[in-house]
Amino acid sequence: GRYSLPSGITQTEEPGSQRTVRMLAQRMIEISDNTATDHLIALVGRSAVEGIQSEMGHDDPSRNIPFLTTRELFQLKLGDADRLDDYVEGGVDARRQILDGLTGEPLPELSSVGDWTEPVAVSSVEWFASPLDLCEAWLDLADRAARPGLEPMVDIVGTNPGLVDETGVWDQLWFKGGSEPGVLGTSWYLTTDDGRSFV
Repeated sequence: GRYSLPSGITQTEEPGSQRTVRMLAQRMIEISDNTATDHLIALVGRSAVEGIQSEMGHDDPSRNIPFLTTRELFQLKLGDADRLDDYVEGGVDARRQILDGLTGEPLPELSSVGDWTEPVAVSSVEWFASPLDLCEAWLDLADRAARPGLEPMVDIVGTNPGLVDETGVWDQLWFKGGSEPGVLGTSWYLTTDDGRSFV
């Protein structure tokens, strides 16, 4: 149940294929690989992802509890409309029960993603963060990347700059974006040679 729909390439690989955590993390950042993302969530556990939000500066982490995998988001938004309504109206325990019920269910047909042109529950079933929450998350990641043993994070989060640095003023250019019909999110963490940082 860790295979998701595109974007990405990990969903096309044979079950049982071995990939390093670093490769999955790089795919998650570089090409928004949904299946790689879900593998990482499974590795650390949903509760760990939910728990670290406050530590990373999120102002209202309860909005992301339970924390959805990409597979679950597709199953909810492109699946049974009544179940989606139950999820939207349910509390945390009811939502967790609904997610448990998705485990054995197949993914929606790929053709339905191509037909997905209208926003679906974008204000209620999503991953929520304010612009300030995103800034806090970038600062936290930069702090972690500077810790001994975590240096590979610099290469991972810098693998997709999101734009061309035509000015040449940026020493580091980290980017993450995400989208679906009705949603477009982009954020950057940038540093200059003289040590200034911008989010």
